Order: sequence, then C-alpha cells, then structure tokens
Amino acid sequence: MPGNYTILAPYPATLATIILPNPQWGDVEKKTATVIIHRAMDGTAYSTIRNQTTRQYSWSFDLPRVKGLEFLKFWELYNAEVWQILRSNDTLIGNIQLNPATIDMLRRSVNCESKEAVSLNFDFETVQ
Repeated sequence: MPGNYTILAPYPATLATIILPNPQWGDVEKKTATVIIHRAMDGTAYSTIRNQTTRQYSWSFDLPRVKGLEFLKFWELYNAEVWQILRSNDTLIGNIQLNPATIDMLRRSVNCESKEAVSLNFDFETVQ
C-alpha cells in the first residue's frame, strides 16, 4: 500500500500485521559508523572508519489513540521477534530497539467521540 507502513511479525512466519500511516517527519536514518584513531610512535594520528551493515531509523507517528494502543499491544506480543516493514519504496527486516515505544497524548476529546490523538515514537534497526 503506498503511503503506509505495513509491519509484519514475526518474520518470516507472519502471525500478525499492523498498518501505520507515514511518519510525521519522514525517515530519520542514523549513521552507524565507528571512527578508530591510531597513533604512531612519532605521534602521527591515523584514523579509520568502520561502517556497519545495519541501518537505524527513528520514526514518529501521529495516530488516533485507539491505533496507538493497538500498536502497543502488537509491540508487547512481538518485541523480541524480527519484524518486516513494507514501505512504498523498499522492505526493511530488523528488530525494534529496547524500550522504544513511547506514546504521548497530543489531544484529548471532550465529548464521547474518539478524537484523541497520540504521538508514537520508536527506533528500528535493520539486520539485513
């Protein structure tokens, strides 16, 4: 589905699926490289950069409260499993970071209609 993030868990034997809209601010991809500095005997500094094959993403979604609670339940069931995330341009396979999911209340509803909104934030690290 274009414009949505479809999350399947556990990977590869999918038992559950949840669909989230595009993140509020798009993808925030973190660089996961390590700089190693060596010193020669004469004091000259040499540096090497070790790139990792994994990518880390930080996402923030604005969701209705019910959808946020649905994601938290999904996370409680499958947080230790490998997830597959289908996006419009690629597929990510990886793990959700430890203690990642936070929900912040954006709006509260005054009447009985469910117009409450929450902000869902979590980090994801690819394994492939």
